[in-house]
Amino acid sequence: MNPTDQIERAIKQWHLTTSAGTDRRILDDAFVALEESKQRRSVGTGSRILQTALRSRMIKFTAAAAMLLIALTLFFKAPAERVIDLDQIHTALGKMQNVCIENFGQGETEPLQQIWLSRTLNLTMFKTEQQSVLYDIHRQVKMTKDSASGSMTIDRVAKSMLAIQEEALEKALRLVPFAGLSAAPKGAQWVPVLDANTATTVSGAQAYDLVWKQIADDSTRYLKWRVFADVQTDLPKRAEWYAKFNPEEEYRLETFAVVTYPSESEIRIVVQDVFGPDYERLSEAEYMGTPAPR
Repeated sequence: MNPTDQIERAIKQWHLTTSAGTDRRILDDAFVALEESKQRRSVGTGSRILQTALRSRMIKFTAAAAMLLIALTLFFKAPAERVIDLDQIHTALGKMQNVCIENFGQGETEPLQQIWLSRTLNLTMFKTEQQSVLYDIHRQVKMTKDSASGSMTIDRVAKSMLAIQEEALEKALRLVPFAGLSAAPKGAQWVPVLDANTATTVSGAQAYDLVWKQIADDSTRYLKWRVFADVQTDLPKRAEWYAKFNPEEEYRLETFAVVTYPSESEIRIVVQDVFGPDYERLSEAEYMGTPAPR
C-alpha cells in the first residue's frame, strides 16, 4: 500500500464532516506549512506525494481536518535527508577501486584530460587530445599512442612506476581541495546548496559548496568548490571550481570535472578501444622502444 492510499484509508476511518469553506481554508493553511518546511529541508518524493494527495484524490473527502492531521504527521515523521560532510567525501574517494575523471575548462564541451585509474587491474591511463598513455603496473609497461598519426610505442619500465599510479591516485584525491574541513583555511564554510535547480543538476547527488579565502602577496582571492556527492556512496560525481577577486562580484566558473566509477570490464573496453583489442598481448612482447635518432 502506497503512502497516498494509507492516508486515504485512515481518513475514511474518522467519519468527520466539515463545510467546503472550512476544507478550503485548512487546505490553504496546509500548503503554506509545506512551503515553509521546504525552506528548511529537502522534501523530494514525500512532498510530491502529499501535494498530489491534497490537490487531487483527497479533496474528495470532507474530513479535511483529519486529512491535514494525518498528512502532516506522516510528512514530518519522514526521515531527514542525511548531511554529507567534506571528510566523508575525501574518505570515500580514498577507498574507491576504479575511477574515471574527465577535466573540463570553462565553457568546454570536450574534456582537456581524461584519467582512468584501476587499483584492481593495476592500470592507469591518461588521455588528451594529443596522445594517450597507459601504465600497466602489473606488466611494468608504458604504452603511448599518438592521436594524430596513430603510431604507438611500448617501453619497459622499472618497478618504480608504481609511483605513477600513486600520482594518479593523488590527482584523484585532489578532486577534494582539503582532507576535511579542519584542514581547510580558517573561516572556510561548508554549506548545502539550497537552490533547487542547482541542487538537482546531477541525479542521485546532493550539492554542497566549500568557500574560503586565499591570501597571497597582499592579494585576496575568493574561492568556491562545489561538489555533487552521491547520496549512497558519498563519492563525488561532479566537482566545480569557482573564483573571484572582489567579494561583491559573482563567482566565475573556472574548471569542472565529471567523475564516474566504472567496473573492471568497462575500463578494459576503454583501453582496448584506444590501444586495440590485443594490447595485453602487445604489452607482453619484446621491448619496443622508440628508435634512436640517426
